[in-house]
Amino acid sequence: MFDALDGKLEQDHDDNASKASQDIRYRDEPVAFFFVLFGIAFEALVSHSSSDSAAARQRTLDVIRAMRKILSPAVGGLAIYQEAIFTETMDLMDRLVLTENMEVQTEIVEIAHNLCVSHPSARKAQGSVRYR
Repeated sequence: MFDALDGKLEQDHDDNASKASQDIRYRDEPVAFFFVLFGIAFEALVSHSSSDSAAARQRTLDVIRAMRKILSPAVGGLAIYQEAIFTETMDLMDRLVLTENMEVQTEIVEIAHNLCVSHPSARKAQGSVRYR
């Protein structure tokens, strides 16, 4: 994905496209495409059917695993911590924990852990912790 955004794929030989890819470094601005990826995954989880079919369960698990990667600081920066986005995301995760199987629940616990560890206040607190 980063290669495509950086213009490293040889699909387009237009000089303007290569110049534009040199002007914008998406690796330096991960939030530039975070909301697109996040929105697609969020919509897939919100609109998923509560079917007990193996295909539906696997699809939900695949999307929640993608969400775990999307919510990493390397992709989303601190965008997830905006109040409205964080609240809606936690509401969705809460609903999924109550309605989905153990595999999805495990992924959600991992997401929650990662969000706690990468929260800006957690980084500040780590530097101020003193042991007796």
